[in-house]
Parts: sequence; structure tokens; C-alpha cells
Amino acid sequence: MHGPSSLWQPCQTGLDTGNWDIRHALEMKYTPGDTWVASVELAAGGVYEYKYVIINYETKEALEWQNGSNAVLAIIMDDTEVEVFDNW
Repeated sequence: MHGPSSLWQPCQTGLDTGNWDIRHALEMKYTPGDTWVASVELAAGGVYEYKYVIINYETKEALEWQNGSNAVLAIIMDDTEVEVFDNW
């Protein structure tokens, strides 16, 4: 099975995340309990849109995009670490 990756798109920051190009997707790792995890450094005060995509790592093609609107994550200035839990 090919695991999911996450694509991050900045809304109000200068972070270059590849403009939804799956070649720049944040790779997630499988952990026990059927949970996928990833870490990324984001600027405090930023607002980020993201969604998940399952990628074939041999061909680098998208197999399935998460349906619906993009998820939004807003990080307040005082945050030093944030954990996000999603379901797909």
C-alpha cells in the first residue's frame, strides 16, 4: 500500500511549499494504530491550507486526493509546538 502525503499551501506567509505540486508533498510515516505522522516547521502567525493525497512513489503520480475543501491551520504567535489530528 502506498501511504498518504500531505500538501501544504500557505495563505498568508512566504513559505514556499510547491504550489500543490505533489513532488513537494510532505511525506508521512506509518505508525502503529493505523496512524500516519509527519513533522513540519511553520512560521508562528501563519495561516496554512492543506489536504492529503496518496501518491504512487514509483511514478510520483497522485492516486487519490482528499475530497472536499482544503483544511486550514492557523498558528498563533505564542505557539511553539502544535499537534494536529485529522481523519480521512
